[in-house]
Amino acid sequence: MEFRKFTIDDIDIVQSYLDLDGAFMAERNFVGLFLWCDHYKVKMCIEDDCLYMCSDRSDEYFMVFPPFARGDFRKAFVKLIEYARTKNEYILVNSVSETQKEKLIELFGEDAFEFEENRGAMDYIYSSEDLMWLRGKKFSAKRNHVNKFLGAYGDDWSFEEMDPESHRDDVINFQIAWGTSRGETDTADSAETFSIKKALDNFDRLGLKGGILRVNGKMIGFTIGKKVSDQVFGVMYEKADISYEGAYAMINQQFAQHNFEGVPYVNREEDLGIEGLRKAKLSYNPVQLTKKYLVKVDPDKIK
Repeated sequence: MEFRKFTIDDIDIVQSYLDLDGAFMAERNFVGLFLWCDHYKVKMCIEDDCLYMCSDRSDEYFMVFPPFARGDFRKAFVKLIEYARTKNEYILVNSVSETQKEKLIELFGEDAFEFEENRGAMDYIYSSEDLMWLRGKKFSAKRNHVNKFLGAYGDDWSFEEMDPESHRDDVINFQIAWGTSRGETDTADSAETFSIKKALDNFDRLGLKGGILRVNGKMIGFTIGKKVSDQVFGVMYEKADISYEGAYAMINQQFAQHNFEGVPYVNREEDLGIEGLRKAKLSYNPVQLTKKYLVKVDPDKIK
Protein backbone atom coordinates (compact mmCIF):
# COMPACT_ATOMS: atom_id res chain seq x y z
CA MET A 1 0.00 0.00 0.00
CA GLU A 2 1.34 3.42 -0.97
CA PHE A 3 0.19 6.14 1.40
CA ARG A 4 0.67 9.81 0.53
CA LYS A 5 -0.30 13.29 1.69
CA PHE A 6 -3.70 14.78 0.91
CA THR A 7 -3.82 17.43 -1.81
CA ILE A 8 -6.55 19.91 -2.66
CA ASP A 9 -7.18 17.96 -5.87
CA ASP A 10 -8.34 14.96 -3.82
CA ILE A 11 -11.44 16.76 -2.54
CA ASP A 12 -14.07 15.18 -4.79
CA ILE A 13 -12.81 11.60 -4.83
CA VAL A 14 -12.08 11.49 -1.09
CA GLN A 15 -15.43 13.05 -0.17
CA SER A 16 -17.23 10.48 -2.32
CA TYR A 17 -15.72 7.70 -0.19
CA LEU A 18 -16.32 9.47 3.13
CA ASP A 19 -19.99 9.87 2.22
CA LEU A 20 -20.37 6.07 2.22
CA ASP A 21 -20.56 6.04 6.02
CA GLY A 22 -23.23 8.72 6.41
CA ALA A 23 -22.33 9.64 10.00
CA PHE A 24 -22.53 13.29 11.09
CA MET A 25 -18.84 13.45 12.01
CA ALA A 26 -16.17 16.07 11.34
CA GLU A 27 -13.90 13.26 10.16
CA ARG A 28 -16.37 12.57 7.34
CA ASN A 29 -15.58 15.97 5.85
CA PHE A 30 -12.58 16.24 3.51
CA VAL A 31 -12.01 19.82 4.61
CA GLY A 32 -11.13 18.91 8.19
CA LEU A 33 -8.82 16.10 7.09
CA PHE A 34 -7.07 18.37 4.60
CA LEU A 35 -6.63 21.28 7.02
CA TRP A 36 -5.27 19.18 9.88
CA CYS A 37 -3.46 16.36 8.05
CA ASP A 38 -0.04 18.00 8.48
CA HIS A 39 -0.42 18.32 12.25
CA TYR A 40 -1.80 14.81 12.78
CA LYS A 41 0.35 13.26 10.02
CA VAL A 42 -2.67 11.66 8.35
CA LYS A 43 -2.03 10.13 4.92
CA MET A 44 -4.31 8.48 2.38
CA CYS A 45 -4.29 5.65 -0.11
CA ILE A 46 -6.91 4.64 -2.67
CA GLU A 47 -6.72 1.02 -3.83
CA ASP A 48 -9.31 -1.49 -5.02
CA ASP A 49 -12.06 1.14 -4.90
CA CYS A 50 -11.42 1.84 -1.22
CA LEU A 51 -10.11 4.82 0.73
CA TYR A 52 -7.56 3.98 3.43
CA MET A 53 -6.10 6.47 5.91
CA CYS A 54 -3.40 6.15 8.53
CA SER A 55 -1.15 8.18 10.83
CA ASP A 56 2.33 7.40 12.13
CA ARG A 57 2.31 10.36 14.54
CA SER A 58 3.18 8.17 17.53
CA ASP A 59 5.99 5.67 18.07
CA GLU A 60 3.87 3.85 20.66
CA TYR A 61 1.14 2.73 18.26
CA PHE A 62 0.11 2.83 14.62
CA MET A 63 -3.19 4.55 13.93
CA VAL A 64 -5.55 3.84 11.08
CA PHE A 65 -9.05 4.97 10.20
CA PRO A 66 -11.79 2.55 9.19
CA PRO A 67 -11.66 1.82 5.46
CA PHE A 68 -14.30 3.38 3.22
CA ALA A 69 -14.95 0.62 0.73
CA ARG A 70 -17.41 0.46 -2.13
CA GLY A 71 -16.73 -3.24 -2.28
CA ASP A 72 -15.84 -5.85 0.35
CA PHE A 73 -15.39 -4.07 3.71
CA ARG A 74 -14.08 -7.20 5.42
CA LYS A 75 -11.38 -7.71 2.83
CA ALA A 76 -10.42 -4.04 3.01
CA PHE A 77 -10.17 -4.08 6.81
CA VAL A 78 -8.03 -7.23 6.82
CA LYS A 79 -5.71 -5.64 4.26
CA LEU A 80 -5.43 -2.47 6.33
CA ILE A 81 -4.62 -4.31 9.56
CA GLU A 82 -2.05 -6.47 7.80
CA TYR A 83 -0.35 -3.30 6.59
CA ALA A 84 -0.59 -1.66 10.03
CA ARG A 85 1.00 -4.70 11.62
CA THR A 86 4.14 -4.16 9.58
CA LYS A 87 4.47 -0.81 11.36
CA ASN A 88 3.51 -1.70 14.93
CA GLU A 89 1.78 -4.54 16.79
CA TYR A 90 -0.19 -1.95 18.79
CA ILE A 91 -2.90 -0.84 16.36
CA LEU A 92 -5.62 1.75 17.00
CA VAL A 93 -8.56 2.57 14.74
CA ASN A 94 -9.64 6.20 15.11
CA SER A 95 -13.02 7.86 14.48
CA VAL A 96 -15.13 4.71 14.23
CA SER A 97 -18.83 5.48 13.87
CA GLU A 98 -21.65 3.55 15.54
CA THR A 99 -22.46 1.85 12.23
CA GLN A 100 -18.85 0.88 11.66
CA LYS A 101 -18.56 -0.45 15.22
CA GLU A 102 -21.53 -2.74 14.61
CA LYS A 103 -20.05 -3.89 11.32
CA LEU A 104 -16.68 -4.72 12.86
CA ILE A 105 -18.31 -6.78 15.62
CA GLU A 106 -20.51 -8.58 13.10
CA LEU A 107 -17.55 -9.48 10.86
CA PHE A 108 -14.81 -10.25 13.37
CA GLY A 109 -16.46 -10.69 16.76
CA GLU A 110 -16.35 -8.45 19.80
CA ASP A 111 -13.27 -10.22 21.21
CA ALA A 112 -11.13 -8.79 18.40
CA PHE A 113 -11.55 -5.24 19.70
CA GLU A 114 -11.51 -2.96 22.71
CA PHE A 115 -13.92 -0.08 22.10
CA GLU A 116 -13.44 3.22 23.92
CA GLU A 117 -16.22 5.77 23.62
CA ASN A 118 -14.50 9.16 23.47
CA ARG A 119 -16.83 11.77 25.03
CA GLY A 120 -14.45 14.63 24.29
CA ALA A 121 -14.44 13.75 20.59
CA MET A 122 -18.22 13.57 20.14
CA ASP A 123 -19.54 16.05 17.60
CA TYR A 124 -22.35 18.40 18.65
CA ILE A 125 -25.23 18.38 16.15
CA TYR A 126 -27.80 21.18 16.24
CA SER A 127 -31.02 22.11 14.50
CA SER A 128 -30.31 24.88 12.00
CA GLU A 129 -33.66 26.48 12.82
CA ASP A 130 -32.68 26.61 16.49
CA LEU A 131 -29.42 28.42 15.80
CA MET A 132 -30.95 30.79 13.27
CA TRP A 133 -33.89 32.01 15.37
CA LEU A 134 -33.22 31.05 19.03
CA ARG A 135 -36.92 30.45 19.63
CA GLY A 136 -38.44 29.18 22.84
CA LYS A 137 -37.67 29.21 26.52
CA LYS A 138 -34.55 27.06 26.20
CA PHE A 139 -32.87 29.81 24.16
CA SER A 140 -33.94 32.77 26.30
CA ALA A 141 -30.41 33.27 27.67
CA LYS A 142 -28.97 33.33 24.14
CA ARG A 143 -31.56 35.85 23.01
CA ASN A 144 -30.63 37.99 26.01
CA HIS A 145 -26.97 37.94 24.95
CA VAL A 146 -27.90 38.99 21.41
CA ASN A 147 -30.18 41.75 22.71
CA LYS A 148 -27.47 43.07 25.02
CA PHE A 149 -25.11 43.25 22.06
CA LEU A 150 -27.70 45.07 19.95
CA GLY A 151 -28.52 47.42 22.80
CA ALA A 152 -24.87 48.27 23.40
CA TYR A 153 -23.78 48.78 19.79
CA GLY A 154 -26.96 49.83 17.99
CA ASP A 155 -26.11 50.78 14.42
CA ASP A 156 -22.35 50.56 15.02
CA TRP A 157 -22.02 46.83 14.33
CA SER A 158 -21.94 44.92 11.06
CA PHE A 159 -21.68 41.35 9.81
CA GLU A 160 -20.06 40.72 6.46
CA GLU A 161 -19.18 37.79 4.27
CA MET A 162 -15.53 36.83 4.50
CA ASP A 163 -13.28 37.43 1.52
CA PRO A 164 -10.23 35.15 1.88
CA GLU A 165 -7.89 37.60 0.12
CA SER A 166 -8.83 41.01 1.45
CA HIS A 167 -9.58 39.75 4.96
CA ARG A 168 -6.67 37.31 5.28
CA ASP A 169 -4.30 39.47 7.32
CA ASP A 170 -7.07 40.71 9.61
CA VAL A 171 -8.26 37.17 10.30
CA ILE A 172 -4.76 35.86 11.07
CA ASN A 173 -3.95 38.86 13.27
CA PHE A 174 -7.23 38.42 15.13
CA GLN A 175 -6.52 34.71 15.63
CA ILE A 176 -3.11 35.50 17.12
CA ALA A 177 -4.51 38.25 19.36
CA TRP A 178 -7.32 35.93 20.47
CA GLY A 179 -4.81 33.26 21.50
CA THR A 180 -2.57 35.77 23.26
CA SER A 181 -5.54 37.10 25.25
CA ARG A 182 -6.06 33.57 26.56
CA GLY A 183 -2.48 33.27 27.76
CA GLU A 184 -1.10 31.38 24.78
CA THR A 185 2.51 32.16 23.89
CA ASP A 186 2.81 30.42 20.53
CA THR A 187 -0.47 31.16 18.74
CA ALA A 188 1.32 32.56 15.68
CA ASP A 189 2.98 29.19 15.12
CA SER A 190 0.20 26.95 16.43
CA ALA A 191 -1.36 24.09 14.49
CA GLU A 192 -4.72 25.87 14.53
CA THR A 193 -3.29 29.07 13.07
CA PHE A 194 -1.55 27.02 10.37
CA SER A 195 -4.84 25.30 9.56
CA ILE A 196 -6.67 28.66 9.33
CA LYS A 197 -4.04 29.96 6.92
CA LYS A 198 -4.46 26.80 4.85
CA ALA A 199 -8.23 27.29 4.87
CA LEU A 200 -7.91 30.88 3.64
CA ASP A 201 -5.41 29.89 0.94
CA ASN A 202 -7.77 27.21 -0.39
CA PHE A 203 -11.06 28.90 0.53
CA ASP A 204 -12.91 28.68 -2.76
CA ARG A 205 -11.64 25.23 -3.76
CA LEU A 206 -12.79 23.89 -0.39
CA GLY A 207 -16.21 25.53 -0.76
CA LEU A 208 -15.85 27.45 2.49
CA LYS A 209 -18.01 30.26 3.81
CA GLY A 210 -16.92 32.77 6.38
CA GLY A 211 -18.24 35.71 8.32
CA ILE A 212 -16.76 38.69 10.12
CA LEU A 213 -18.36 40.65 12.97
CA ARG A 214 -17.32 44.27 13.42
CA VAL A 215 -18.05 47.12 15.83
CA ASN A 216 -17.18 50.61 14.59
CA GLY A 217 -15.27 48.96 11.75
CA LYS A 218 -13.08 46.89 14.08
CA MET A 219 -13.10 43.10 13.67
CA ILE A 220 -14.32 41.52 16.90
CA GLY A 221 -14.94 38.01 15.60
CA PHE A 222 -14.77 35.63 12.68
CA THR A 223 -16.16 32.23 11.75
CA ILE A 224 -15.55 29.72 8.95
CA GLY A 225 -17.58 26.70 7.85
CA LYS A 226 -18.88 24.68 4.94
CA LYS A 227 -22.04 23.03 3.67
CA VAL A 228 -20.88 19.42 3.88
CA SER A 229 -24.02 17.88 2.41
CA ASP A 230 -27.70 18.59 1.87
CA GLN A 231 -28.21 17.51 5.48
CA VAL A 232 -25.44 19.21 7.43
CA PHE A 233 -23.41 22.42 7.58
CA GLY A 234 -20.10 22.17 9.43
CA VAL A 235 -18.70 25.04 11.52
CA MET A 236 -14.94 24.67 11.89
CA TYR A 237 -13.77 27.94 13.44
CA GLU A 238 -15.50 30.55 15.56
CA LYS A 239 -13.60 33.22 17.51
CA ALA A 240 -14.79 36.40 19.19
CA ASP A 241 -13.54 39.11 21.53
CA ILE A 242 -15.32 38.47 24.84
CA SER A 243 -14.78 42.07 25.96
CA TYR A 244 -17.75 42.81 23.68
CA GLU A 245 -20.66 41.31 25.61
CA GLY A 246 -22.76 39.04 23.44
CA ALA A 247 -20.20 38.84 20.63
CA TYR A 248 -20.20 35.04 20.49
CA ALA A 249 -23.98 34.77 20.52
CA MET A 250 -24.17 37.46 17.82
CA ILE A 251 -21.66 35.96 15.40
CA ASN A 252 -23.16 32.51 15.94
CA GLN A 253 -26.65 33.67 15.02
CA GLN A 254 -25.56 35.94 12.16
CA PHE A 255 -23.53 33.18 10.50
CA ALA A 256 -26.48 30.83 10.93
CA GLN A 257 -28.97 33.24 9.37
CA HIS A 258 -26.67 33.92 6.43
CA ASN A 259 -25.75 30.30 5.65
CA PHE A 260 -27.94 27.59 7.19
CA GLU A 261 -31.22 28.11 5.33
CA GLY A 262 -32.38 24.82 3.77
CA VAL A 263 -29.81 22.68 5.60
CA PRO A 264 -31.49 20.93 8.55
CA TYR A 265 -28.48 20.26 10.78
CA VAL A 266 -25.28 21.94 11.91
CA ASN A 267 -22.14 20.17 13.15
CA ARG A 268 -20.16 22.37 15.54
CA GLU A 269 -17.65 19.59 16.22
CA GLU A 270 -16.24 18.34 19.52
CA ASP A 271 -15.42 19.92 22.88
CA LEU A 272 -12.03 18.16 23.32
CA GLY A 273 -12.94 17.47 26.94
CA ILE A 274 -12.53 21.16 27.80
CA GLU A 275 -15.03 22.02 30.54
CA GLY A 276 -15.75 25.59 29.41
CA LEU A 277 -16.13 24.57 25.78
CA ARG A 278 -18.45 21.71 26.74
CA LYS A 279 -20.64 24.06 28.78
CA ALA A 280 -20.83 26.51 25.87
CA LYS A 281 -21.75 23.83 23.34
CA LEU A 282 -24.37 22.26 25.59
CA SER A 283 -25.93 25.68 26.18
CA TYR A 284 -27.09 25.69 22.54
CA ASN A 285 -29.14 22.53 23.14
CA PRO A 286 -27.74 20.00 20.66
CA VAL A 287 -30.20 17.54 19.16
CA GLN A 288 -27.54 14.84 18.96
CA LEU A 289 -24.05 13.99 20.14
CA THR A 290 -22.40 11.84 17.50
CA LYS A 291 -20.59 8.95 19.13
CA LYS A 292 -17.06 8.14 18.04
CA TYR A 293 -14.96 5.21 19.11
CA LEU A 294 -11.24 4.69 19.47
CA VAL A 295 -10.64 1.00 18.92
CA LYS A 296 -7.72 -1.19 19.92
CA VAL A 297 -7.34 -4.12 17.55
CA ASP A 298 -6.09 -7.65 18.26
CA PRO A 299 -4.45 -8.28 14.87
CA ASP A 300 -4.36 -12.06 15.45
CA LYS A 301 -8.15 -12.11 15.29
CA ILE A 302 -8.50 -10.13 12.06
CA LYS A 303 -8.63 -12.80 9.36
